[in-house]
Amino acid sequence: MTHAELVFVPSPGMGHLVSMIEMAKLLINRDPRLSITVLVMKLPFDSDVDSYTNSLATSMAAARIRFVHLPREDTEVEISSGNFIEHVIESNKPHVKRIVAELARSSASLTRRLMGFVLDMFCTTMIDLADELGVPSYVFFTLSTAFLGLMLHLQLLQDEHRVDITEFKDSASELDFPSFTNPLPAKVLPTLVLVKDAVRMFLEHARRMRATKGIVGGDDVMEWLDEQPPSSVVFLCFGSRGSFGEDQVKEIACALERSGHRFLWSLRLPPQDGENCYLRDYEDSTEAIGAFVSHCGWNSTLGSIWFGVAMAAWPLYAEQQFNAFELVVELGLAAEIKMDYRRDLGMESAVVTADEIEAGIRKLMEEAGGEMRRKVKEASEKSRKALVEGGSSCMCLGRLIEDILNNTA
Repeated sequence: MTHAELVFVPSPGMGHLVSMIEMAKLLINRDPRLSITVLVMKLPFDSDVDSYTNSLATSMAAARIRFVHLPREDTEVEISSGNFIEHVIESNKPHVKRIVAELARSSASLTRRLMGFVLDMFCTTMIDLADELGVPSYVFFTLSTAFLGLMLHLQLLQDEHRVDITEFKDSASELDFPSFTNPLPAKVLPTLVLVKDAVRMFLEHARRMRATKGIVGGDDVMEWLDEQPPSSVVFLCFGSRGSFGEDQVKEIACALERSGHRFLWSLRLPPQDGENCYLRDYEDSTEAIGAFVSHCGWNSTLGSIWFGVAMAAWPLYAEQQFNAFELVVELGLAAEIKMDYRRDLGMESAVVTADEIEAGIRKLMEEAGGEMRRKVKEASEKSRKALVEGGSSCMCLGRLIEDILNNTA
C-alpha cells in the first residue's frame, strides 16, 4: 500500500507536542492510507521530550508514526522574552528544510508520498518550506476556536483599520468580537498582544494562517480519590509552567483550610535564578491539604469539560485570561478567582488574597446541583457526542483526511 505522508511540526514544549501527537493518532487510526513523520524541536531546558516519544515507540501506531528529533539549539535570547519561542523555531528551520527535502526525495518510492505539512499555530513560518515543495499546509490550532476568532479579528483591526492593539494595555474599555456574545474586557487580552515586541509575530501568525489550506483545531492519588464522596474534592493544578512564590502559596493554603473542603494540590516551586524554566516540587508539602482550581490552559479546560468538572478560574499567562473570560462570563462553566492575573513577559500581578481564593472555591463547591454544574454536565455530554460516529468532530476528521488525500489530484 502506498502511504500518504504528512509532516507534523509541533511547537517546542510538551503541551503542544502531546496534543499534536494525539491528533496524529486519530488520523492514522481513522485511515490506513496515512503515515506521519513528527519533527521534534527541543527547548534548551526541556528534559521530558525524549522519554515521552520513546514511550510511544512500542505502541501499535509506531509503524506509521515516526519521530525525528532535531538538534537541540542553544539560544542567547532570554526565556522571558516575547520572541523566545519564535527564535527557537527559526533556528530549527534549516534542520526542518533538510529533513523534509530528504522525505520529498524518498517519496518517489512506491511506499510513501509526501502530501503536506501540519503545522503548530506558532510554526507558520514553515509554510514557506511547504510552498517550495509544492505541497499544502494545514495549521493545527491548539487553542479554542474563540481565540482563533480573536487572533484573526485583531489582525484585521490593525491591518485594515490601523488600530494599535498595544494601546489597550491597562485600558478599562470593553471590546466587541465576532466570536463572543458578551463584550470582552481589555484587561483579559493576552499579554502577547499588549507588548510591542511580541504583538508583531502574534499578528503575523494570524496573517499566515489565512494562507493555509485549512485550520484544524499517580496510583496512590487515584486510590485516595476513589474513596472520597462524589464531587467533594477541589483539585488545584496550574499546568507545566504554573508555579507560585512562598507568599502566594501561603494565601492559597489559608484559603483551602478555611474553605473546609477536601483538596488535591499540584504544588510547584518557581524556577530559581539560573535554572531557566525547570520547576521543582516544594520539599515541605504539608500545606497541600485540599481543593480544585485551574489556570485555564486549553488542554486542562478540555479535560475538565470532558469529565464534567466545573472550574475555578485563575489564569496565569498566554491566552489563559481570555479562556477564563470565555468559561466564566460567556459559557458559565467556571467561577472566577482572579480573571486578570498575569505573570508573563515581565508582568507580575499582586498576590491573590486568601479571601479571593476562598470565595471562588466556595462558589464552585457549594453550588452542587446548581446552574454551573448543570452547564458543565451538558457540555461534557456534547463533547462526547462530537467524537462518536456521525458526531461533528468525527465528521470533520473524515473531511480533513479526504482533503489531504485529494491533494494527489
